[in-house]
Amino acid sequence: MGDSGTHSVPASMLKVHVAVGLGFLLGGVLGQTVPPLQSALSFEVASIKPVGQIGLEDIKAGRQPRVSVDKAIAHFAYTSLMELVWHAYTISSNRIVGGPPWLWAGEPERFDVVAKIPDGVPTQQVPEMLRTLLAERFHLAAHYEKREIPAYALTLGREGARLKEAPTELNTPEGEESREIQGKNGRVRYEFDSVTMQKFASLLSRYTDSPVADQTGLKGRYQAYYEIDPMAIAYDGLTRITPHPDGARIDGMAGPRDAINSSLKELGLKLESRRLPADVLVIDHIERTPTPN
Repeated sequence: MGDSGTHSVPASMLKVHVAVGLGFLLGGVLGQTVPPLQSALSFEVASIKPVGQIGLEDIKAGRQPRVSVDKAIAHFAYTSLMELVWHAYTISSNRIVGGPPWLWAGEPERFDVVAKIPDGVPTQQVPEMLRTLLAERFHLAAHYEKREIPAYALTLGREGARLKEAPTELNTPEGEESREIQGKNGRVRYEFDSVTMQKFASLLSRYTDSPVADQTGLKGRYQAYYEIDPMAIAYDGLTRITPHPDGARIDGMAGPRDAINSSLKELGLKLESRRLPADVLVIDHIERTPTPN
């Protein structure tokens, strides 16, 4: 998926990062350069409309979180304030701390945000403009701290990686874009033609309770994939990984933990629990209600 066009999130993924598949939004691997806290860029004009809470019945009726961005408009529909923070700082929620309890509510208040992108400003700079919007309208104040946090290390399996190197002609930004394929047993499969292991680890972080760091030692670009069980994640929240030992039988009907693990096992990779240093975003202040449009 590119940086333009409309991207919808399946109804079953309400509690999953609504930025799944949006290349210019969610990132944030351990050790990756963090974005600045503030930005000089701003939207030309922005409207923020409260839309209340939504549940599964609302989603089935079409009121679901979604993001669409083109050269003129950025639209965050049915989005929570925490999700806006994710998008603005290109960081996953497992690297955000602090803030008031309501910010972490399981059924948060949601907003419809429509913002005009200034002429000539590329869509890749939408997160920067969103940071300005949050500071101006929700009075967000935050800072970074280096902390040792629970994490997962992406490492090689006992028999080594079983990855195919990406053809040279696919080593382009488009090669890192995922193809979403409906898998078996309700799973969703994301395939990549050319992805680094650092980027691959960052993508896995979207679905796990702790960040994933690349410690494979692999420096090239590879053809890779992973599968998730979106319905299980929607009901259970982010996945707490209990890594399988090498050679363990993996049940194809298992939950989100095993969907991720089984994908990695087929690639000759695995996740190991560690404590690793990372930059975390600390929320010092944020207001629940935005200033008027």
